[in-house]
Amino acid sequence: MDHVPAWHRKRSKIYRKWEPRGRAGARPSMGLLERVAGVTLTGLALATVLPLAACGATPSAPTDTTPTTAAATTPPPRLTHFATGGCPVADAAFCGRASAAANALVAGAVDALMALAGTETFTCDEMPAGMVANCRPGLVLRGVATFAVETQMTVATVAEFRQRLTDWLARTDANYTDDRGTGQLTVRGVGTCGPADPQRRSYHLAFTVALRGAGGAASERWLGSVEFVLRGGVWVFALMYLDTVTHWRIEYADPFRQTACGNVAPWRPA
Repeated sequence: MDHVPAWHRKRSKIYRKWEPRGRAGARPSMGLLERVAGVTLTGLALATVLPLAACGATPSAPTDTTPTTAAATTPPPRLTHFATGGCPVADAAFCGRASAAANALVAGAVDALMALAGTETFTCDEMPAGMVANCRPGLVLRGVATFAVETQMTVATVAEFRQRLTDWLARTDANYTDDRGTGQLTVRGVGTCGPADPQRRSYHLAFTVALRGAGGAASERWLGSVEFVLRGGVWVFALMYLDTVTHWRIEYADPFRQTACGNVAPWRPA
């Protein structure tokens, strides 16, 4: 589908406008985290996608939730080590950080991944109504924001976020298989959002993984990305998007092509 989803339109009202790079006509599903009006954003947020109805948003057009049937393909070999030299974008400073993040993700190294993150500050009186679930008049929240793409953000402490990340990685089902390969976390590459100006650009370290369902539910393939932005001259991951491929298809006919800025370039073997 070629419409901009409701959650992206809502988000674009509070973040500075940017222009997607890459394939002509591509509709990026994930945008540049920059600045809420009057609120400086200084680091990390994790996005976990939840149902659209929770925030009362209305899709801009009817969506087809029928899974897209693609021709069978052989997935590329899964990389287990990510050297800086294999980074597919020409930004050495970012590539060094992204290399560390990719290696941490595939190793399930929570501490190493957290070392690349920061925190966000949200002044509730300056936030759009309903954007941050746990905002109240007069509050200033600082910590890790979980961004539910189809709902809203919730600010958590760093310790709470670390535990959520640990729990998520523990659900990885390496024995799962489908036409995308095994269930092991696989880094797909890097997507680029925004113009050439590093202050207005973000990079997405895109990945896929199979996670066991809660309460014994069947495992499913998930699709996500870690978004890096430049803060104080350092690339920090500022947002992580994660949801099942099934849920991504509510908004995108081909999530593997359209998410992570819609222009993911693969990481090259060393």
